[in-house]
Amino acid sequence: MRSLLYATTLLSVTLAMASPQVITQRPTPEQIAAWERDPEIVRDFEAGRALRRAAKPDEAAAAYQRVLERAPGLAVAHLNLGLVYHDQRHFASSTREFAAAASLDPGLRQAQLYHGIDAYLWGRYATACTVLQEAVKAKRDDPEALYWLGLAQAASGDYRSAAESLDFTTVGRGARLGALRWPP
Repeated sequence: MRSLLYATTLLSVTLAMASPQVITQRPTPEQIAAWERDPEIVRDFEAGRALRRAAKPDEAAAAYQRVLERAPGLAVAHLNLGLVYHDQRHFASSTREFAAAASLDPGLRQAQLYHGIDAYLWGRYATACTVLQEAVKAKRDDPEALYWLGLAQAASGDYRSAAESLDFTTVGRGARLGALRWPP
């Protein structure tokens, strides 16, 4: 029994470590419209959302996987499945799903941001830097993207860039929070 558990764990880790496959063929507007009208897709998507809110991640993941079997190009399903994996701290899987979502819908900012964050949390610092730099280009004053970019840059050994990213983040956060300045 113990060797079976070890073999299963080893296989899971090996599959998770494989480079993520990114779906690059974007769906047509007609495909998206058809998916939005498919009652099974809608039912499973809504079930996934409800199950995630109810803290049932395995069931939520299964619901989103059913959606993706029928609608593999549905970026928001990849995003939501990635969020389930993120909640479970399965960063290899979440990174793969966020990459797919960002590839399918480059305007889906959350997918790009979480792709970078989870790549960092997974220990893929170069990937995190690349993705988060793109997120910062899309929205220059985003403190969350700059914060995680700074962490990824520091982890990669680029301390000067990390200091700049984190400094801008701190200054930006203080201004938005109405921080007190000295002298007044």
